[in-house]
This record gives sequence, structure tokens and C-alpha cells, in this order.
Amino acid sequence: MSESIIDLTEWFQRDNPDVIIAQAKGYNVLILAKLQKPIQNVEKQKCRLELEHRWLSAAVETNKDENWVCVQGQDFTYYPRKEIPVADLAKGRITLFDAFQLF
Repeated sequence: MSESIIDLTEWFQRDNPDVIIAQAKGYNVLILAKLQKPIQNVEKQKCRLELEHRWLSAAVETNKDENWVCVQGQDFTYYPRKEIPVADLAKGRITLFDAFQLF
């Protein structure tokens, strides 16, 4: 049985208007946001996007429950815009989990 993708974008945009998309799948949440100022990664590329991964102690089952606050840990990865299919994500053609091939 595959887990559903739950859209949490609205929740996260309330606190951070730079969030582009936020999605949950089971015990994992991915949040893609644009950075106010680009940072340089180890490959000397200017990164304008931040991907936050949160792993949870409780699965997210609907966009109404707030299990996404049960964070056990989190990490951040930074990407140049050209590496992320932002338009496809924004239009719902693919999910964050598909784009990053996670979980």
C-alpha cells in the first residue's frame, strides 16, 4: 500500500511566505522554500532554494491533523534553481517526493 501525499503548503506559508510547496508522506515532511539571499554551496554554485526534510514521530494522515509538528529531526539541503523543476511542482505535475526521489 502506498502512502498518500498530503499538501501542507498553506500551513507553512502562514509562517513563511517564501515557502513554495510543502508536502507530507507518512512520517516525512518536505518543504521547498526560496531563500532571501542566495548562498554558495561546496560546488561554488549560487543556491536560491532550500529543501527542508523533517522526520516525524507520528504520521501525517490528512492536511487537517497537526502531526507535522511532531518533529524528531530535520536537515536542510540547498539547490540552484536550475536543478529543481519548480514550475512542475507548482502546477502539481510532480510531488516533492518524486522530484527528489525520496521515500
